[in-house]
Amino acid sequence: MKGENEELSIEPPEQRITQATWDSLVDYWGTDEKVQEFERNKKNRAHEQATHTLGAKSIARHNQEQREKLGDNYTTLAAYIKAHQTKSGDYPNEHTRSICEKVIEVCQEKDIYHV
Repeated sequence: MKGENEELSIEPPEQRITQATWDSLVDYWGTDEKVQEFERNKKNRAHEQATHTLGAKSIARHNQEQREKLGDNYTTLAAYIKAHQTKSGDYPNEHTRSICEKVIEVCQEKDIYHV
């Protein structure tokens, strides 16, 4: 596997992983099947429409947590927008900004802004 500067990582990334386990993982990740899977997943990710910034947390779970904190004033639209913004409130890229602005515009046109 490649580490910093695209160099092959032959050392485990942390002490909790033994050298034998790391070597086994590197061998497994280097199989034709896994390499094809990585390439397929990379290609699929390139087609994602907007960058999701909540990590492992889903938009639905984020929405539920915020409604518990803030009440019914927190909207599904707000959850969607928050899920595509960085912690500072910016968008991670222009493509995501464009999509979020279009979502807001369509919701306003259809008068579903406060869903």
